[in-house]
Amino acid sequence: MCNTTGGIELLKNIMEAFPGSENIQKYATIVFGIIGRVDGFEEAVGAVALPCVLNAMSAFPAAAPLQQGGCMLLYYVLTARQHALDSDGNSSLGTSRTSSSRPSTSREEGPRALTKPKPPQFTASIFESENMYKEATKVVLVACDVHRKDPLVILWGSRALGLSVEFPSGRTVCTEMNGTASILMGMDMFPRNVKVQQMGCHALSRIVSNHPENRCKVKQQGGIRKVISAMVVFKAHAGVQQAGCDALGNLASGP
Repeated sequence: MCNTTGGIELLKNIMEAFPGSENIQKYATIVFGIIGRVDGFEEAVGAVALPCVLNAMSAFPAAAPLQQGGCMLLYYVLTARQHALDSDGNSSLGTSRTSSSRPSTSREEGPRALTKPKPPQFTASIFESENMYKEATKVVLVACDVHRKDPLVILWGSRALGLSVEFPSGRTVCTEMNGTASILMGMDMFPRNVKVQQMGCHALSRIVSNHPENRCKVKQQGGIRKVISAMVVFKAHAGVQQAGCDALGNLASGP
């Protein structure tokens, strides 16, 4: 069982030793995604293995399980990074609706048997110096486009995008790659999947916040209608209603 940073390092070394093996890259990424669900481990995995996982996602875009695990890991690593910034009193971007825009990050579904490692220092360096937000946004958008019929890729991809676009480099890539269309397509594909709809609304809210170009794109692509449709279908689901209200509020905040 991988219960120390040494084990995480070993798995990362195996990925680096066999970059052309889809199976090794796939299973290692899935394991990292699962480990990242445990409080404390997301920082250790992020500091050690995130570049390898991003490389694997780029190298094997058609491998659905790999993309699922990679998007899951990115979500938890980005969540830890955002919480670290929040606790330091830093703010990456000004947003229109910040109090309720971020989804719950509780780990009640994650494994509990592992002992928390003492992770390497997890500061801005892993992202800012290596431009990780840009790369993370790029691979997630590609995954959502290639696996548009896979609800798990869409779900975890939307969750990760909702955080990666909080930072300028991620926001820029999302705009350049027309990420709003990917999110809306995922919502179209799974209109009865409550988690996809909730995370889709959340991601849209973050993508359009204080960004006139993205806001205009979402409106032109029928985003307002899709958000309202999700809120009507899941009128008793508090998470969808909250994310939908945030999205509509940000869409209405400018031309």
